[in-house]
Amino acid sequence: MKNHFRSLTIDSNIDKDNLEISLTVASSTPCEREYEDIKYDEVLIISEDAIDLTRLNNNASVLKNHDDDVILGQVKKAWIEQNKLCVRIQFLKHNQEAVNIFNDICDGNLRNVSIGYQVKNIEFKKEEDKTIGYVNSWMPFEISVAVGIPFDQNVGFY
Repeated sequence: MKNHFRSLTIDSNIDKDNLEISLTVASSTPCEREYEDIKYDEVLIISEDAIDLTRLNNNASVLKNHDDDVILGQVKKAWIEQNKLCVRIQFLKHNQEAVNIFNDICDGNLRNVSIGYQVKNIEFKKEEDKTIGYVNSWMPFEISVAVGIPFDQNVGFY
């Protein structure tokens, strides 16, 4: 029986035999940040020119809630689709915690994700009464699942 879960990549979203799933991990949704007493809305530019996918496409780690001591799997592929950053990840087959988290994701019980990334260039602009920081060059280096409070509410599983 075919799974009917939706993400941007509908075709073969979940492969339960290989513990693989596709999902979105970043969008251009403004999110509030603070740096050196400057409050601003951060906007990640989602384009091939802005994002260096080298580390993601080199088997980057999938972590539990940004804990680099809890590796749950690896990124198999990263790409841009419909102005969002998407990944295909594979969970570790011989790690019971990874298998349990994968099953909870498949059951719809864990939906939130987050990413770790390095900002290479940010351009600040004043728009109305807000400061917007446009991150026009950045490199994601890890994907986190089982995240309690995600930074970007517009990405994740399903």
